[in-house]
Amino acid sequence: TLNVITAPADARVEILQPAQSYRSGMRLPAGSYTLQITQAGYQPLQQRIQLSPGQTQFRFELTKLSLGALALPQWQTGYSWTYHNPKLNEDFIEQVTGFVEVNGRRGYQMKSGSVYDVSNLEALTVGDMVWQSEVIGQKWPLTAQTQWQVKASSVMTSLDNQVLALHSRAKVLGDEVISVPAGTFHCYIIENVSDSTLSGKPLSKSVIKMWYCPEVKHMARFETTSFTNGEPIAEPVISELKSFSIN
Repeated sequence: TLNVITAPADARVEILQPAQSYRSGMRLPAGSYTLQITQAGYQPLQQRIQLSPGQTQFRFELTKLSLGALALPQWQTGYSWTYHNPKLNEDFIEQVTGFVEVNGRRGYQMKSGSVYDVSNLEALTVGDMVWQSEVIGQKWPLTAQTQWQVKASSVMTSLDNQVLALHSRAKVLGDEVISVPAGTFHCYIIENVSDSTLSGKPLSKSVIKMWYCPEVKHMARFETTSFTNGEPIAEPVISELKSFSIN
């Protein structure tokens, strides 16, 4: 019988030669076999083994790949990402419909109405709010040590021109291989802690965890927790990438 033990434990095992499907504990005649072990985020491994009555168990440890420094993604008109909120069973589409200037800064115009700065992907507008923002620190290229801050404000015409101010502190927590409806991806995990005030008075706090995936040039997952008076308002709101088109 053949037993292959892998690290990570859920790595895929294939028998390439002679070609056949692998299952743990399968009965095979003694002889030489070529195995391939793969897992997203790890270096694939091919290994020739010699199966015999005295040697039926084999252990393999894959080497984790490093994402390294990730360059700022360049989006194009037509790029789209569909996210699914499993709790609400709702989809949300992010689609680039073109380019637009906001306060002298060039941005990606999204189908949702938002505009993202082409130089750093920070929001220039969200809905009817136009943000005057300052990015403190180098966000791109994204690495395992990246940290940055964003200070932004928007005049709320619907609230007697009161000023909504936002202070965000973001950092990369590490990398992780995650599975979402769109597939399995190797991502950097970003944590963004934001405090907002309205005309100088504390308003709210949110913590957003984001999984940025270079394969899709966007986030593969969002997890948002909102707070009032230091206490979570509700369970985290989760959105996962359902499908994408970047061709």
